[in-house]
Amino acid sequence: MLKTITAATLLFTSITTAYAAPIKIDFNSQSFSNVSSFTTQGVTFSKGSANLSTERTPNNTAGIRGDSFVGADPFKAVINGGASLVSVDLGDNGMDIDTIFLSVFDAADNMLGTTSIVCCSITQMITLSLAFENISYATFGTIGGVFKNSVYADNFTYTPNVSEVPLPAAVWLFASGLMGFAAIRRRSNLKV
Repeated sequence: MLKTITAATLLFTSITTAYAAPIKIDFNSQSFSNVSSFTTQGVTFSKGSANLSTERTPNNTAGIRGDSFVGADPFKAVINGGASLVSVDLGDNGMDIDTIFLSVFDAADNMLGTTSIVCCSITQMITLSLAFENISYATFGTIGGVFKNSVYADNFTYTPNVSEVPLPAAVWLFASGLMGFAAIRRRSNLKV
């Protein structure tokens, strides 16, 4: 009987556990020019005072770009429903040395984490990633350099937060049948 209850518990646990697949936004099927924000696949992209456009990246794929030469003006990606992991490919557009960065925040605007690297030649894109619970939005771009925040972004990837998944009626029916089977088996063992 104890083995049956343990098996049923493990079955319930495995059925109620849900995993979210990462969502990759590669911009290859997008075409827009000089827009203040853009929403696709649950993410709204913007860039402060600069407008966004799709252009060819150093990897020869479509990406987003928004030039702003007046200082700190990073991209912002607001993730509908939140995420547990964010990743983005960044590449320089100004052919100068920049520090590219990715920072993630929760819904209360608390910075959860940040990563950066000195980068790049015009021919390369570098992937930055961060994993934290309950990421609400990410900012990314460049710090420093002659052409401030002149950067390409591509392959924005995020893993959505997963909420509890309700059990379907069929699982409860299966569980009651399993318990009934255990009771019948126990009775037959007692009669012998």
